Amino acid sequence: MKRKFVTLGMGLLLLSALLVSCKKSDADIRKHASGTFHAFEAFINGKDFTLPTKDEAFDIEINMSNESEATITLIYYAKGKPQKLDPIPCVFQTDEDGFGVLKEKASGKVLVLYYDADTIDFYFPAGHGDTVSASRDGKKPGWWDED
Repeated sequence: MKRKFVTLGMGLLLLSALLVSCKKSDADIRKHASGTFHAFEAFINGKDFTLPTKDEAFDIEINMSNESEATITLIYYAKGKPQKLDPIPCVFQTDEDGFGVLKEKASGKVLVLYYDADTIDFYFPAGHGDTVSASRDGKKPGWWDED
């Protein structure tokens, strides 16, 4: 029984170290929050997808207007043709775990979670658990699949 607790404790310690190592300070994230993030994977309707494909891609454009306000624009590419959604007004905050987030002004829902200045998750506003993971260069970071 003692061994299980030691193993569990080591696992939690390792996970905490990974989370701390991949996030930067709130000030660093805010300073570099704007930009275009290119999706490298998505979880849509309960299925995982590697992106982009030859027919589909997603970009998330974030424009910070000041230190606490931003807009998010989702661009879906179907066979190379962009379909831009209307910009979503958001506020930048820090969540209870210390990660920078963009929350939709109208609903207060988290739409973007910054893992660091270059890697984000975008949560679709409809709230069905659909998520797009993206980075500035469109590549999955080396630490992404580490457990």
